[in-house]
Amino acid sequence: MIVAVDASVWLSAVLSADRFYDATFRWLQGFSLGGGTVAAPITLAAEVAGAYARRTGQPDIATAYALDIQNDPRVRLYSIDAALGDAAARLAAQLPLKGSDAVYVALAQGLDVPLVTRDREQLARGSAVIQTITPEEMESQ
Repeated sequence: MIVAVDASVWLSAVLSADRFYDATFRWLQGFSLGGGTVAAPITLAAEVAGAYARRTGQPDIATAYALDIQNDPRVRLYSIDAALGDAAARLAAQLPLKGSDAVYVALAQGLDVPLVTRDREQLARGSAVIQTITPEEMESQ
């Protein structure tokens, strides 16, 4: 199975102080160990690294997490080419979403897979065009 996963999920899975850490980490590990593949735009590593470094003040650990994402064979990173960029722009305007959020929705839509997210706007607005779901909801399926 393949699902698109946004930075909010990854960040929740690596920040032990996050209130969803246990549930997110458990789902992500179980999904990956069960043979699942995570799809995300190439910007995922930068988003996670930046957010982690801002929240913790630990840029070295943030960089290590980014490298882990880029080198994980269960993670399929997609370039943001003209087609994905155009689709994201249309969705950003239509739904309306922030640009990076629209990229995740456009990727999930293009792959015809669910988007796993903790972002409330993506969950609510993205559901107009794709299946949006939290890690807990994925785990219960």
